[in-house]
Amino acid sequence: MRQYMGELYEDCMVVYREYIQNACDSIEDAVAAGLITDRKKTTIIVNIDTYNHTISIEDKGIGIPSDKIGPYLVDVASSKKINRAGQYGIGRLNGANYCDEIRYETSAAGEGIKSILTWDVKKAREICQDPEQDPTTEEIIDLVTTLHPSEPENIDEHYCRVTLVNVNNEELMDQEKVIAYIQQIVPLDYSLEFKDNLLKPSLDLDCNVDYAERFKNLWIYKISVNNTPVEKKYSSVESGFEFGSLKCFTLIDPKTEEEFAWGWYAMNKTVKQMNDIPTSFIRARHCNYQIGPSTLLAGLYPYPIAPAYFIGELHLTHPDLQPTASRDGIKQNATKSIFELRIKRFFKELYTLYNKTSKFRSEVVDKLIDADIQIYNLTQKLKSEDDPAEKAKIKEKIKEEKTTKETARKKIASYSEYFTQTDSWFAAGDVIDAVNDSTVKSHNSKTEVIKGDSQIRPFNVNDFKIEEKAPEKPNPISPSDGPGDAPSNPDSGRAPLPEDPTPVDTMPEDNELDIYKGLSQVERKLIKKFYNVINNSSDIPTKIKDKIKKNLSKKILK
Repeated sequence: MRQYMGELYEDCMVVYREYIQNACDSIEDAVAAGLITDRKKTTIIVNIDTYNHTISIEDKGIGIPSDKIGPYLVDVASSKKINRAGQYGIGRLNGANYCDEIRYETSAAGEGIKSILTWDVKKAREICQDPEQDPTTEEIIDLVTTLHPSEPENIDEHYCRVTLVNVNNEELMDQEKVIAYIQQIVPLDYSLEFKDNLLKPSLDLDCNVDYAERFKNLWIYKISVNNTPVEKKYSSVESGFEFGSLKCFTLIDPKTEEEFAWGWYAMNKTVKQMNDIPTSFIRARHCNYQIGPSTLLAGLYPYPIAPAYFIGELHLTHPDLQPTASRDGIKQNATKSIFELRIKRFFKELYTLYNKTSKFRSEVVDKLIDADIQIYNLTQKLKSEDDPAEKAKIKEKIKEEKTTKETARKKIASYSEYFTQTDSWFAAGDVIDAVNDSTVKSHNSKTEVIKGDSQIRPFNVNDFKIEEKAPEKPNPISPSDGPGDAPSNPDSGRAPLPEDPTPVDTMPEDNELDIYKGLSQVERKLIKKFYNVINNSSDIPTKIKDKIKKNLSKKILK
């Protein structure tokens, strides 16, 4: 009886998982009965009343008929659920350790009445703790349950509301913590930020196109906490890092070719650990509910530090891979043992990917970019140096930087082969983007670089694909070459920037740009493009166009 009342679980927050799980299952029954057309169009409402110390969870699911109250809400382990997240029938009293009473209010469609059942869990705890008493579970239930007289209800209503009365646990009453827990554990839709900025672009990758349908078929429910909609939140902004591309995968039994699971993962674009974010690690899920803690799969990686480099989800699909009764792990059987061997190999491959990608950045991308920037800085210094001895030293340093570039360039072939063989150019592309956004952008935004037309062209992933690399061509904007050298392509193999695609006859009149003659060529070119867009827009009145141009000139020439 003590286990039935919540002793089975260590984390008090499991209260929310169990009651929300029951609500989700009730909604599934309503969908099957035709009472709900779409599970996403009904909301499970969680209300935390800190003033009255109550917690309620309400769903518009199938409801419980009055003649089924006993079997559904009273009998121990009477669950009839098949292939559902909650199959054990032990979660309905999960909140008993944290309140004095649990109140159920429910109505089934077509009955026109509301049934009310209460559990005096405070009394039940007292009986369980009294050494003088030795009742059976059934006897305790008879003493602490009360079926109240039914009340009139709209005949079309169908719902169930469970309320924990006089809650004694502050953590359960903390709205922020509750939302954070629900975001990670229960089947929610992904946030718009995640879908728009990561999921949708990633599903366009050739390696992910076959997984779009799987994401559509995930069990997803709408849940609100104190009228705040809750979404599964993988936020790069709040977490202080930026996701790389999402990569999908499927784990198959190599002998039977049966599917164990499918999922997705991503790394930090900077290829660093993600220990300190709420959604870190690849997490196991069943029916889109998280199984166990975030570190459940951590022991299957080749090194203790490896799990922190990845974030993602592993959705179990094999019928023999089921969560334990407490949902703290996966049930032990022969299939689980084979599955663990398979996932160990997969995690080893992931760690190799991290290791290769990290070294690709440090040994190739960073070296090439840093050398380009150093060559630029040294070249500028050389122009202003009059001392012959110092000029000789600077030229020697420029030569050393070019040697560094040559060494880095020689390593491209082996990395290109790895990324091609493992179909993981997405990871290389993320690293390149990260370097472009930090180092290249920082260099190119400097005033002296802009005015001197000495910007470095950002890298592109194709620059490192040996089999697709274009023939070397002169790169007139590269600052890599010292004075007196013939213009050449930077040793990284990058191609020159494309020509301005804007037709000449659509450009603004030259006299419009006379006021900008004191700016650099790059700045004037950007302003010319802006004027072109304004002048050729049929939706903007002439008066507004003139005002926009005037405001622009004020800000730029300030």
